[in-house]
Amino acid sequence: MKKIQFLAMVSVFSLILAAIPMASLGLEQPAAPPIPSPVVQFPPLSSQNAIRQFYAVGEDPDKSVRVNLSDSGGYILYHGVKIDFLGWYSQYWAAYNMFLVHLVNVTANNFYLAYLYLEEFGGYEWIGFWIYSYTSMAGAGNPSKHEWVGWFNGDYWIGYSTQTPSVQIPQMNIRPTFKTINHLYSDGPFLKISAKVGFTTQMTLYPLLAYLNVYDPSLGYWNELWTLGHDASGNFHYVIFYMYANYPQHVLQGYTLNLTDYSIRLEYVWHYSPWWYEQSVRQNTVPKT
Repeated sequence: MKKIQFLAMVSVFSLILAAIPMASLGLEQPAAPPIPSPVVQFPPLSSQNAIRQFYAVGEDPDKSVRVNLSDSGGYILYHGVKIDFLGWYSQYWAAYNMFLVHLVNVTANNFYLAYLYLEEFGGYEWIGFWIYSYTSMAGAGNPSKHEWVGWFNGDYWIGYSTQTPSVQIPQMNIRPTFKTINHLYSDGPFLKISAKVGFTTQMTLYPLLAYLNVYDPSLGYWNELWTLGHDASGNFHYVIFYMYANYPQHVLQGYTLNLTDYSIRLEYVWHYSPWWYEQSVRQNTVPKT
C-alpha cells in the first residue's frame, strides 16, 4: 500500500515539474535543431555505359587537330579548339577491320558528337574521326557542320570491356529545331518524318543531317538520318534512323542517346512505313534562316 502511495506521489511531482518552466529551475533548455540549409542542386551524373578499354593519341599539325582520348574521357583539339569528350559506346566494324568509339559532349547551349575510328594498315596505326556541332551549322556553308577529319598517324590500344566514368552533365538550354532540309521521309503509324520535323510516340524529332550511301559488304547500302529528339519531360535525345536500300518500306531505329544523362538504348526497332521516298535522297541543302 505504501508503495502505491509513493508511486502516486512521484507521478504528481512529475506533473508539477513538467508545468514549471525549465529556466525558472536553473536548467538550460535544449537547443533547437539547426535549420537545414537549402539543398544545392548539382547537375545530374551520367550513366555508366559499357565500353572497351582504349586510348588513342595522334595529331594532324596541318589542320591544328589532335586526339587524346581513352575510356576515361579526353579531348579532341579541333581546328585549334579543345573539346572534351566522353565515350558512350564502342564497337568493332568487322567489314573494315576497324574499331569505332562513339563520343559525346554536352554544354549548356550546345552538344557535340564525334565518332573515333582506329585502324591498322600498312604497318601503321591510323586515326580518323567524324565531328558534329549542333549550334554552328545553319548558314555556315556546310549545312550540317559534320566533318570528317583524318586519316593521320597515331598510337592506339584496345583492351577489355569496362565502364565509362560517371560525370556531371550541365542542363542543356537550347531551342530544338531542324538543322537541315531532310529528304529521307517516313509516314508509318509509329514514325512520321518530313522535311523539317518528325514524330514518334515518345518525342518530337528534328532532322540534324543525313549520312548517305553508307556501305557494308554484308549489309549493302543504307542511309542514316540523325535527329534531335525532344520529349514531354524536356529531355533531349540523339536518335539515328537507318533506311536500307533492301528494305524500302521499313525504317530501323538504332542508337538512342539521352543527352540529359547519357543513358543509351541500343535495341533496334523496325518501323513500318507505307511510303519512303528513296528516290528523293540527295545531298542536303542549307535551310533558309
